[in-house]
Amino acid sequence: MSAVLAEELGRVPIVTLSEVADLVRGVSYPKTDVREEPAPDFVPVLRATNIQDARLILDSDMVFVAERNVSPEQLLRPGDIVVATSSGSKHLVGKSGQLHATWHGSFGAFCAAVRPRPGIHPRYLALFLQAPAYWHQISKKALGVNINNLRRGDLESLELPLPPPSIQERIVAELEKQFSRLDKAVGNLKRVKDRLDGYKGSIISEAVGGRATADDRVVPKGWRQGLLGDVVAKITSGSRDWSPYYGRGAAIFLLAQNVRSMAPDFSVVQHVDPPEADPARARSRVQRGDLLVTIVGANTGQACMVQELPGESFVCQSVALIRPMIAANAAYLNLWFNSPDHGRRYFDRCMYGQGRPHLGFDQLAAMPITIPPPYEQVRIIAEVDRRLSIVREVDVEVDTNLRRAQGLRQAVLARAFNEGSVHA
Repeated sequence: MSAVLAEELGRVPIVTLSEVADLVRGVSYPKTDVREEPAPDFVPVLRATNIQDARLILDSDMVFVAERNVSPEQLLRPGDIVVATSSGSKHLVGKSGQLHATWHGSFGAFCAAVRPRPGIHPRYLALFLQAPAYWHQISKKALGVNINNLRRGDLESLELPLPPPSIQERIVAELEKQFSRLDKAVGNLKRVKDRLDGYKGSIISEAVGGRATADDRVVPKGWRQGLLGDVVAKITSGSRDWSPYYGRGAAIFLLAQNVRSMAPDFSVVQHVDPPEADPARARSRVQRGDLLVTIVGANTGQACMVQELPGESFVCQSVALIRPMIAANAAYLNLWFNSPDHGRRYFDRCMYGQGRPHLGFDQLAAMPITIPPPYEQVRIIAEVDRRLSIVREVDVEVDTNLRRAQGLRQAVLARAFNEGSVHA
């Protein structure tokens, strides 16, 4: 941001959030009024996990609530900023995303909507809620209280500089210009990651096709062909809806967003404390060596193997839990699921549902597979790991540069909002 704007911002008054915006509470609802699928007279409701990278994810991991539970004020409007106020993960609390276009939906009780009033530029306010000055206040308010919750008063008392509308517009324009250049660089880095992902896929496809450790035979002698259902002990999924138990307890509720290619992502998790009597506990409890496949939503067909667990874990209804009869087969099946020429192609072919893809248990069980003898599985997995280790080194460098880009974004925001003039 230019020195002139920074100087002007340093002279403006400091106001509280309650002076420039209204806070709207999230939707509460009885368990009987919620569904996992769209239905007439049901409204999509965002959860804290739908806030990612300062954006609202509007196409997956939502619940659908009977419209009678949603007041007109709780329907989101363009310009509204949804803030995560309670979550099993402290990394989610305080994160926000802005709605930029008309969308008929709402948000749950673990979130709040910040609705800008006339006199403050909605985008200016949204950018402030990403800035270090905001996070500095949030961290101080969390001291001495439950760090996984933000109270209404915590948000209402947030302080921010309020320049005249013309200056707000100039700040927004300048930030958007700088972020546009930064986003272009980030886009280039992500394209490199995509190419690396393509290379990983070719390595895996070659391996499960029988060519990674020997010669050019497609299916070597001694390999067994069959169906997935013949070699797994169970294929199941999780609870229909445990959202009433979110944000308490130590158990982890794995959502579709936690299932990534090859390995699960535990960086942001939802904690849950379901009743001991709930039959879904035993059915959906995850063990080491289990395979997970997303079966509902935008990321349908993502698959991974669980090698380590940070604690007691369960899967949600959007994730299939697959347990091999022979534990040693899990690592090889993970390669098969993630092979573009085998598992991925099969998932893509079997998906159904307009706008919200699905995979069924019967389709998973009917997946054709080719399994080598145990000794050959060991050799294949070792060879794939050797080749992928080279790719991972490049991947780490790309991720490092992506983090630098995020750090630069925060530095730009810190200067824009004159961090030193705002205190909790």
